[in-house]
This record gives sequence, C-alpha cells and structure tokens, in this order.
Amino acid sequence: MREDLGLEKSEVRLASPNPTWTVLGEAECHVVEELLVGLARAVEHIGSTSVPGLEAKPILDLAAAVPDDTPADDVVARLGASGPYAYQGDKGKDGGLLFVRRQGSFRTVHLHVVHEGSQEWDDYLRFRELLQRNPGARQRYQSAKRELALRFPLDRRCYTEAKSAVVEELLGIERRHAAAHAD
Repeated sequence: MREDLGLEKSEVRLASPNPTWTVLGEAECHVVEELLVGLARAVEHIGSTSVPGLEAKPILDLAAAVPDDTPADDVVARLGASGPYAYQGDKGKDGGLLFVRRQGSFRTVHLHVVHEGSQEWDDYLRFRELLQRNPGARQRYQSAKRELALRFPLDRRCYTEAKSAVVEELLGIERRHAAAHAD
C-alpha cells in the first residue's frame, strides 16, 4: 500500500483528489479477487476514491459480492486468517461483513462483503455511477462531506451516519428520476 493512503481509526480528514486512487483501487480489487477466488462473483472499487476529481478520506472502499449461501466463516477465513484483512464484524444493512486493511495504525482499505444482487450491492454501484456522471450530485455530496468533516474531525461514526443521510437523499432522487423515465 502507499504512504498517501490511510487514516487513524476515528480520524476524519478529506484529501485532495488523487488520480492514483483509481489505480490503487483496481490493484486492491485484484488482491481481493485472488483471496476470494471461487467465492466472490464481483469485486468493485466504490466510494469517493473511485470518483475522479472528488475529495475523499484517503481510504479505499471496496465491495465484494458473494452468493447468498456463502458461509461468512469461509469469507472471514480467506480474508482474515490467510489474508491482509482484519474482520470487523457483520454490519448487516450498513455494510455487510466489514474488513479493514491496515498499514501500521492507519486504515488504508475498507472492504464490504455483501450478497450478490442485494440492495447494498446495487446501492454501492448506483451511487458510484451517479457521482461519476452527475456533476450536480457530485457537488452536493462534496459540500456535505466538507461540512461534516469540519463538524466531526475525530468522530468517524457521526460523520458516517450524517453522510449516509445525504447518500440516501441522492439515491432517492436518482430512483425517482429513473422511475419517471421508465414510464
């Protein structure tokens, strides 16, 4: 991993957009694909570091989709016991099985393992695509993140909860827009 990635556990700090994030995200997807060969149907770089031009916490966010019948213990064994990821628990609808990769005390990668075809998987991909193609949504999200990072510089839980409301707002607008154009 690179030195320009990572934050302490509770730290919230946005970094200027870095074009290497997408390259590092792709490389890390390949690492996860190798670790989860035969289990993961897809691994994607998601989150702000996957959106060129967007400020982000310098932590790569990845999502892996596994079939519904995949035992969590198998995923944990592959990523944690024999891999570089520490299992942080089952976050359910708030992120699936969460794994963290560290470099020293810094978190450099968050990996969310969710069920293939789940709402969580669909939302991760839909939100990334929305931010990549819609400058208005990207600006709204950027502004909210800046404000929240100033309000919660040492409380990632509060930052994430508040940011989730903006994500839901933007996804809701996107769903209504898609429904209107489907008719």
